[in-house]
Amino acid sequence: KKLISLIKDFLSVFKEGLWTVGEISDRVDTLATTERNRNRAFFRIFSAFYKRYQQGLIDRQEMDFADLIVKATSQIKSGEFKPQFSHIIVDEFQDISRGRAEFLKSIRGDQVTKLMCVGDDWQAIYGFTGSDVRITTDFEQHFGKFERVDLDKTFRFRQSIINASARFVQKNPKQLRKEIVGRPENVEKD
Repeated sequence: KKLISLIKDFLSVFKEGLWTVGEISDRVDTLATTERNRNRAFFRIFSAFYKRYQQGLIDRQEMDFADLIVKATSQIKSGEFKPQFSHIIVDEFQDISRGRAEFLKSIRGDQVTKLMCVGDDWQAIYGFTGSDVRITTDFEQHFGKFERVDLDKTFRFRQSIINASARFVQKNPKQLRKEIVGRPENVEKD
């Protein structure tokens, strides 16, 4: 049951991240020997499962969610469908995957479309489903020049809790730096 659960979770990450078998194989080859052997064994099992899974979708003429995102992106890029949005708003942007980011780029098109993304890299929790927080932290690399506006006030937590969590989160040099102001210590939450 644990192996099946692991394969199912990895399938989601693999497809949502638009990974290829070659990319994963290359990454496995860079690991330390003990990890490399274990990961190669897992990936051999996964690869066999993946081939059968994909063939099953084809045989039943079905698609999973990741396939729908890839197909929509392809149809937009080929000109088969031409979205005409003036504004796009994305919430929970910190949990976007490579596949969904490519879809967003395709519907944005020529970058005349205004794009507003709301997300907090400190709250990225869906890496296990294929999300890649680096798309948030390296936003300009993926979507071009932008203006960042920090929502820097919260009434959810007292300042002492915010300070402690900020020290912890910002030990990771890849996290975006920000100063958050919480409610004063003597004010109760409603």
